[in-house]
Amino acid sequence: YLVRIGSQVVTAGDFSRSFEAENSMDANDSLEYKDTLKDAKLLFLSQMIEEMFMLERAKELDIRISDDQLANAVAQIKKDYPEDSFNNMLLEQVISYCAWEKKLKTRILIEKVIEKDLGAGLKISHADISDYYEKHYNKDVAGNESNYSLEDLKDLIFKHLRREKIETAYKIRISELIKKYKVGINKPEWEKIIGSSEGSR
Repeated sequence: YLVRIGSQVVTAGDFSRSFEAENSMDANDSLEYKDTLKDAKLLFLSQMIEEMFMLERAKELDIRISDDQLANAVAQIKKDYPEDSFNNMLLEQVISYCAWEKKLKTRILIEKVIEKDLGAGLKISHADISDYYEKHYNKDVAGNESNYSLEDLKDLIFKHLRREKIETAYKIRISELIKKYKVGINKPEWEKIIGSSEGSR
C-alpha cells in the first residue's frame, strides 16, 4: 500500500496511474522540472488523501450512489458529446471508460457528502444578499446604476454566497477529519515515487 485510511487502500501503482492520467508534463531531466514534479506529486497526494477522507465520511453518513444514479449522470454527460467524440475524449486523456466512470461516481459521492454534511445547515440572510448586491452589482465600474434589479440577481447571489460558505466550511471539516482518521503512509513506497532527494534544492 501507499496510503491507508480506514478500509481504503491506495497502492503505489494506483497513485502513479492516477497522477499520469491527471498530468501531461513533458519529460525533462532538469533540476527545475524535478522540483516541479515533486511538488505536483505532493499536491496530488494531498488531494487524494482529502478525497479518501470524504469517502470515509460518506460511509459514516451512509451515503451511496446507486447504479441508476450513476447511469443517469453518465447519460447527462454523454448527451453533450456528438457521436464518437466522447470515446475520443477518453482516448485523448488516456483513461479507460471504467476508470472514468469510477472517478465520476467518486465525484458525485463527494458532492453528496458536502451537500449533506456542510450545506444542509447553512443560512444566507437577506442582509447577506443585500450587502453583496451593494458591493458588486448596484453600480457598474463607471459608477452608473446597474440595469439589474436585486430580484433578478437574488438567485445568483444566493448561490455564490452559499458556495463561498461551503468552501470555508469544507476547509474546517478537512482539518477536523485529519484529526479523526488515522492516515497511514508507506514512506519507502513514497520515496520511490518522488525519487531520491539527492541533488534537489
